[in-house]
Amino acid sequence: MHFRLETDGDWPPASVESLWAFDRGDGTVRLDNTPWFVRGVACGDVLTTHPDEDGVHRPGQVVSPSQNADPAARAV
Repeated sequence: MHFRLETDGDWPPASVESLWAFDRGDGTVRLDNTPWFVRGVACGDVLTTHPDEDGVHRPGQVVSPSQNADPAARAV
């Protein structure tokens, strides 16, 4: 699944982050890896999805959050 990223200057160093996702066959996917740059989602979250004009699956809303934390939300 491809997440578009907003960049500020040169950060993050990409405009898209690709995450592995398991297609649940009902219009939703379960994220199967931890995002580096995308905020607000975590591995194991279930999201709605929709294909863009190129057939690439884009994220919708989180419909079932996992018990995993968004790494960006943790204090360092």
